[in-house]
Amino acid sequence: MQLGIDREPVQVTFSLIKGESIGVSWSFLGLERETFREFLLALLVCMGFPNPRTVVLSKTTTEGKTSWNRFAITKEECEYHGVDPRLALGLAHNWLRSSATQERFGRVFQVVVVP
Repeated sequence: MQLGIDREPVQVTFSLIKGESIGVSWSFLGLERETFREFLLALLVCMGFPNPRTVVLSKTTTEGKTSWNRFAITKEECEYHGVDPRLALGLAHNWLRSSATQERFGRVFQVVVVP
């Protein structure tokens, strides 16, 4: 059963950190645990990571709690997986803005890419 699309946009920001690493942050997605996992893996695949389960994400920690709303993918991780960070940002932007992604995850994404 497909749920309707939540029209309240999820704010997403992608940034190129020092021209070499990828920064990702978003407002609350409100996805169930398994759906979030599926979303995150699909995002990494669309960015060009061929084996998304092996990508190490540098997550932020606040008051002892790890945040999945903000993370980075290091230069070394991009190199290891053969991913060009600049290209990955564009691919992620297009994927999140696609109607197929919005229908699949029931969310509308407002995406900002900071070069």
